[in-house]
Amino acid sequence: MSHESRIIPPHGGYQKLKSYEMSEIVYDATVRFCELFLDKSSRTADQMTLYIAQQYIRKRRPT
Repeated sequence: MSHESRIIPPHGGYQKLKSYEMSEIVYDATVRFCELFLDKSSRTADQMTLYIAQQYIRKRRPT
Protein backbone atom coordinates (compact mmCIF):
# COMPACT_ATOMS: atom_id res chain seq x y z
CA MET A 1 0.00 0.00 0.00
CA SER A 2 1.52 3.32 -1.02
CA HIS A 3 1.63 6.36 1.25
CA GLU A 4 -0.88 8.20 -0.95
CA SER A 5 -3.52 5.47 -0.62
CA ARG A 6 -3.35 5.21 3.18
CA ILE A 7 -6.14 6.78 5.23
CA ILE A 8 -3.76 7.54 8.09
CA PRO A 9 -0.30 8.64 6.93
CA PRO A 10 2.83 7.22 8.59
CA HIS A 11 4.10 9.25 11.50
CA GLY A 12 7.53 10.05 12.78
CA GLY A 13 9.92 12.85 13.45
CA TYR A 14 8.61 13.57 16.94
CA GLN A 15 12.20 13.96 18.15
CA LYS A 16 12.36 17.25 16.25
CA LEU A 17 9.43 18.78 18.13
CA LYS A 18 10.38 21.53 20.60
CA SER A 19 8.17 20.00 23.29
CA TYR A 20 9.97 16.67 22.95
CA GLU A 21 13.39 18.30 23.02
CA MET A 22 12.52 20.27 26.18
CA SER A 23 11.01 17.26 27.95
CA GLU A 24 14.11 15.23 27.14
CA ILE A 25 16.33 17.91 28.70
CA VAL A 26 14.20 18.01 31.87
CA TYR A 27 14.15 14.22 32.10
CA ASP A 28 17.92 13.92 31.61
CA ALA A 29 18.58 16.61 34.23
CA THR A 30 16.27 14.84 36.69
CA VAL A 31 18.02 11.51 36.18
CA ARG A 32 21.43 13.16 36.67
CA PHE A 33 20.22 14.93 39.83
CA CYS A 34 18.95 11.63 41.21
CA GLU A 35 22.26 9.92 40.44
CA LEU A 36 24.22 12.62 42.24
CA PHE A 37 22.09 13.42 45.27
CA LEU A 38 19.74 10.54 46.05
CA ASP A 39 20.34 7.15 47.58
CA LYS A 40 20.18 4.45 44.91
CA SER A 41 17.88 2.29 47.06
CA SER A 42 15.39 5.14 47.54
CA ARG A 43 12.14 5.25 45.59
CA THR A 44 12.38 9.03 45.38
CA ALA A 45 14.13 8.92 42.00
CA ASP A 46 11.39 6.74 40.50
CA GLN A 47 8.75 9.03 41.93
CA MET A 48 10.43 12.14 40.51
CA THR A 49 10.65 10.75 36.98
CA LEU A 50 7.08 9.42 37.19
CA TYR A 51 5.87 12.87 38.29
CA ILE A 52 7.51 14.47 35.25
CA ALA A 53 5.78 11.99 32.94
CA GLN A 54 2.40 12.53 34.63
CA GLN A 55 2.67 16.31 34.37
CA TYR A 56 3.59 16.08 30.70
CA ILE A 57 0.57 13.88 29.98
CA ARG A 58 -1.73 16.12 32.03
CA LYS A 59 -0.65 19.25 30.12
CA ARG A 60 -1.11 17.51 26.75
CA ARG A 61 -4.75 16.56 27.39
CA PRO A 62 -7.34 18.80 25.79
CA THR A 63 -9.56 20.63 28.26
